[in-house]
Amino acid sequence: MDIDAYFDDLDSCSLASFLLYTNATDRTKAHSLYKDILQAISNDSNISPERREAANSRLEDFKTQRTSDEVKQYWINMTINRLKEQIDLEQVSRLLFDISP
Repeated sequence: MDIDAYFDDLDSCSLASFLLYTNATDRTKAHSLYKDILQAISNDSNISPERREAANSRLEDFKTQRTSDEVKQYWINMTINRLKEQIDLEQVSRLLFDISP
């Protein structure tokens, strides 16, 4: 598994910052990817014990971060942005439809 540079500094990792970093649009995939990468780091015997322990700590944090206000707000904002895009597309479609002969 390729590990993104985002995970170079595990001390600054969080689910919320990962979502922002990746501009995630699919909750299940984003949460799974974050968790899977941390698990891969924590299970890799070629990685230093300190780094594996840091990954384990982030995995423990993940359990509470999934339902944190910060993560909830990210997904609320993502939903709002998607709805705005839909409205904009509908408005453009109406304009095009109204202008067409």
